[in-house]
Amino acid sequence: MTGISDVGGPFRYRRDDTPQERYAARLRTAAERYSIVQVGICLFCPTPSSVQSKTRRREGIGNEMTTASPEYETLPYNFYIFPSGSSSSSGNGKDVCLSPAAVSFLVSHGMDFGKWMRDGVPFCDAARASHLGSSYRERFPDASEADVTDLIGSEVFSENGSSGVAILPPLPTTTARNRRPSYPPNNRVVLSRPEDITFHANAMAQLREWIDSDRPLHENAFVLPPANAFLRRALYECIGEEYPALILERCRDNVGCIVVHQLSEQEKEDRARLKQEEARDRLEREVGFYRIFRAISGEARRRNLPVVVHNGVMDMLFLLSHFHCNDLPESWNDAKRLIHWYFPLIFDTKFMSEQCVVNPEGPSHAFASTALGDLYLEMCHGSPLSPMVMAPGFDRYGPTARESDSETGPQDGSNGSDAASANDKNKNHEAAYDAYMTGCVFNALCGRILSEKVGSGRVADFHMPVVEMFKKLKEDYTGRNKVH
Repeated sequence: MTGISDVGGPFRYRRDDTPQERYAARLRTAAERYSIVQVGICLFCPTPSSVQSKTRRREGIGNEMTTASPEYETLPYNFYIFPSGSSSSSGNGKDVCLSPAAVSFLVSHGMDFGKWMRDGVPFCDAARASHLGSSYRERFPDASEADVTDLIGSEVFSENGSSGVAILPPLPTTTARNRRPSYPPNNRVVLSRPEDITFHANAMAQLREWIDSDRPLHENAFVLPPANAFLRRALYECIGEEYPALILERCRDNVGCIVVHQLSEQEKEDRARLKQEEARDRLEREVGFYRIFRAISGEARRRNLPVVVHNGVMDMLFLLSHFHCNDLPESWNDAKRLIHWYFPLIFDTKFMSEQCVVNPEGPSHAFASTALGDLYLEMCHGSPLSPMVMAPGFDRYGPTARESDSETGPQDGSNGSDAASANDKNKNHEAAYDAYMTGCVFNALCGRILSEKVGSGRVADFHMPVVEMFKKLKEDYTGRNKVH
């Protein structure tokens, strides 16, 4: 994120601030104002061997703690996201706002801003995605509804917190670049200036000469002379009336020109199919990362999957301001309803480490530091019992990564040497690695908390099945978080 402290300068929360006061004073404004640079997502998927092992344990075959095979395959993804130029030029995009202090911080942690601006994935919010989908349907009424829904979804958040079909303002009336504009018959252009009449007559004469000429079949396009918008409209109207079978479109290379196509029926079908494929590709590019956001939210709601964050209130608000709507709700309660509609089950490892783990030595926190990197190094790094293994092809942070590759970064499952710890710290604040550490810390915290609850005396059990853990923990800890 390019900034998480608002424009008011240095600011400290008071301990007696209510969540609403914090949200209204700083959180909402920062999320609406600043931009996301990277989104890190790490998927934790049960390995086939762990599924088989758990099945055997449920059937009473084997000991729960005898297996040493990894429980989860991890797939970290690091997305640079950058608003598309077409969205910004149409007034529907989110401006990029940078905080100098945040930029300096990100540069110090290896952020490649050139890659962000050059290769960043475009994105849009829910309303923009719906408008793009409606425009696509209007232009291609025979398009597959499932194909469009796959890109933009069908459910949106409603004010009562339920899901439904989007009800949005009417689309702005714009003319597609590859379609002939339609004008009311009683509002035809009338040319009066001699030079305009002469230009129009010459252009139509050139067109008629081309139509009547004996030319090869592949020479089926003719470019009319460049003209201003007024004269182009006159040509559109006249050609549409005199030659309705011709296809007209604006020339991409020569501004102000009209391209006339004379095609056979088969060529028209082929061209229409190609235009639809190009339009779908543009729609997919412009929707961009919104598809990922919607897919994660959809699976989280459909399957009640946990989304795990670390000190993640601001992360959630930034996601909503970019992919739901830039204008966040005014009240914190409404913001919470919106968050939980998209992600019904959220765990925050910052809260878990501070509020849910018992310190046997006294009432203070169980950990000297609850920063994400420190928790990971203390609970997960170098553990021989770690249940995580990188999926094939996802070895950027895995044990197979090359030490000489400066882009490779830290490795989980290493021997915990000082060099490995230093490399770990070099990758802190890279979004995908932070997501990976968050999932590993969540797994370790679940094992520790559950061990304390059952009174086993075990400090951390890395082979406790996480899916079973969070089902038990959900009932005990839902609502305890003072902010969430």
